[in-house]
Amino acid sequence: MLKITHLWQILTSKAHLPLLLALTIFMVVDVITRINMTIMPQSKPWRDENTTKVMIEKITATQTAMISDAINHYKIEKNSDIARVATLLSTAEQNAQQGDLEQLFSGDMRYRLMGVFKEKHAFAAIQQKNLLSEEEKTIKVTLSSSLNNYQVDDISANKVTFSSQQGLQVALYLYNKTQQK
Repeated sequence: MLKITHLWQILTSKAHLPLLLALTIFMVVDVITRINMTIMPQSKPWRDENTTKVMIEKITATQTAMISDAINHYKIEKNSDIARVATLLSTAEQNAQQGDLEQLFSGDMRYRLMGVFKEKHAFAAIQQKNLLSEEEKTIKVTLSSSLNNYQVDDISANKVTFSSQQGLQVALYLYNKTQQK
């Protein structure tokens, strides 16, 4: 209790009275300023009242139909005859295939190497796609296998080598050789 009375005597002494008065005035002015402070809109750009509200008009059903018709005019159906014929190679183009390839065409089929594996003997997983019916399946080839007119000659870490009945050599790679770098 002695300490509180001692503090009160210091605060009420004539020497500290001007300091106490100045501190009280400063606190009152600070409180009044904080209460009356107006928020300037430019100081809070994230507030809703400061953002411009853009109203997007709804597209009418006729406008939607016109847009859809315009897009569909240029769209080629996936199963259309034009898309199928565009992916087929002619017999001459198929017979000219040789060297390093990412895909091999034979008849209506397209072959892509999907993986090379080794258990007891090396084998490869090849994606076979019928370009006319869009039917796909994965087939397993070994050294004794053949694909249409091609015989499997070698299976290595990233390629399978084939030879055709016409004597052409073809190597199907897992990826493009230029992408190895």
